[in-house]
Amino acid sequence: MASSHEESTHPTPAVYAKIAVTLALITAAEVAILYIDSLRGLIIPIFVVMSTIKFAMVAMFYMHLKFDNKLFTLFFVSGLALATGVIFALLILFGALGEGRYGSPEVVTDTIAHGSDAHSSDAHSNDHGRKGTSAKAETTASHDSSTTSDHAYTKAAVTSKDLSAASTMTIEIGTKGDQLFFDQETMSGKAGDHITVKLVNSAGAQQHNWVLVPAGPARLEIATAGMIAATTGWIPSDDRIVAHTDLINPGESGEVTFQVPSEGKYEFVCTFPGHSFTMFGAFEITQ
Repeated sequence: MASSHEESTHPTPAVYAKIAVTLALITAAEVAILYIDSLRGLIIPIFVVMSTIKFAMVAMFYMHLKFDNKLFTLFFVSGLALATGVIFALLILFGALGEGRYGSPEVVTDTIAHGSDAHSSDAHSNDHGRKGTSAKAETTASHDSSTTSDHAYTKAAVTSKDLSAASTMTIEIGTKGDQLFFDQETMSGKAGDHITVKLVNSAGAQQHNWVLVPAGPARLEIATAGMIAATTGWIPSDDRIVAHTDLINPGESGEVTFQVPSEGKYEFVCTFPGHSFTMFGAFEITQ
């Protein structure tokens, strides 16, 4: 009789198949959520809940807790509650569940001077690349030795002649301590202008960078590719990258000067592994 009872309560192959399909659908939903910008502020708690549901289903059916002694279920639930509490404590500690994570942009204008500042402009242009695909930019680069780039994936350096010909706006963006957020949600630049973006890393332990990419799937694709690009500051070799800073250490800052694209939609993101899910924003092009 005992054996007959166990067989009657044991899941059938059809039940196992339904559980497998359910787990696959939840996983597909998790992937889809990554592409929904309106949910980015809730992405971590949503993933915690969905992962917990999947874990519970595996434990209940594939580990047979649903059909074992209730004491085992008590042990399981207690451990799960403890782990969940630790996870949410860490989320609160790093500000992932906080409100008002973005502040107003701090924009400072700075004119690049002629004469004695030309050498400084040359050194700066050697350190930081920008995207310049027009024939005019390439012709200028061929007549100015300051256009040498340190990175193979940088399109062209900004020459001192380009910078000294007009005022360059410097836009400063920072981080919110050790929270994985930039301190502003949007930035903007006038089409065709040369601008300098200064990233101030106020974190005590985290490294960050600032990378400008086309809006949409490119952001996550480039960030994912960057996970194996440790030797280049977690920035992959990708022609879609418009501009980027170097990897900035805690308490330090870095800049990149580039020409704002003439049109299109763009986003900025930190491509350090794991940071791109919350550290990104919109870059608006004005005319």
